[in-house]
Amino acid sequence: MNSSVVTTSLCVALLILSACGDDDIRSIPDAMPDATTDAMADATSDAMVDGAVDGTVPDATVRDAGGPGGGDGLLISEVSTQPNSDEYVEIYNPTDTEIDLSNVYLTDNSAYTRFAAGMMWSPDGTPGTDWLIGFPSGATLGAGAVAMIAFGSSTRPGGMAGVRDLDFEMRDDFVRCPDFMATGFDGAEDDEIRCGGAAIPLMRNPMNAGAGNNAGQMISNSREMVMLFQWTGGLVEDLDYVIWGSDTDSATRVDKTMVAGYQPDTAIATQNTNAPTPPSGTTALVRCDSSEPSEVTTGGNGPTGHDETSEGFSSAWMESTRSAGTLNPCLSGS
Repeated sequence: MNSSVVTTSLCVALLILSACGDDDIRSIPDAMPDATTDAMADATSDAMVDGAVDGTVPDATVRDAGGPGGGDGLLISEVSTQPNSDEYVEIYNPTDTEIDLSNVYLTDNSAYTRFAAGMMWSPDGTPGTDWLIGFPSGATLGAGAVAMIAFGSSTRPGGMAGVRDLDFEMRDDFVRCPDFMATGFDGAEDDEIRCGGAAIPLMRNPMNAGAGNNAGQMISNSREMVMLFQWTGGLVEDLDYVIWGSDTDSATRVDKTMVAGYQPDTAIATQNTNAPTPPSGTTALVRCDSSEPSEVTTGGNGPTGHDETSEGFSSAWMESTRSAGTLNPCLSGS
């Protein structure tokens, strides 16, 4: 089974000029870190990190998230919706090349095109529990590796900013600490969030978007969407997409058909006929087919023309035991 390896250096910065302390290099267990690169400034970021590569491919050539392999490169591989403290999204690099995550984002609301257009995001539905977040500048994901992005709340002693500790590594249903943490709630962007004695790299909160403000209620149990996309200026490019539940609204399904500049997406009614059943209890929704069955490969809004909204989700996804940061048995074949 491939292990997820994400080695990053985090320097939290406010949107004003400030000084940074010593870099904190964090290695996931079993990682073999390679040389890091200087962090690059990102105009929409409040965090910067150094890149790292999967220890299994120490000399890999870094490429953009879109491209050949697994449709448009990166895939969403697992989602956990409950209990509230255990919410996470996992992504997977099915290719044989390391992928640069600097311009890669995640969202659970169809309003993400507003972010790319420079408008305030103003998500439809429930703004406090909807989110649009980016990976730290310079972050990478190694060939065959997975990365877990956690949304669970952490403890803030006395309500004061400072070190916040997570207990992911102490739970029987988690394999290890998360690789990244969504931090837009409770002022967490001013804190250092730690797990297993090491700081967790923070996801970026763009100036006109962010991670919401209701920790533990960020991923809906009964109906939801998660879109993985990249943005380098101009239009967004869809990388992967998953939906679940049938009781939906316009906020929980993507259809950019009437949005200027974009190709038509699959009709929401058609998407709903392919929506898998939501996970229950402490199980997760896991991807079991990396080929993205039935997905239209031309005329879509992905970097290589895929229509990510056309995938046969009910064929590719199923409810299963959580693997939380390791490639699930469906995809690994173990």
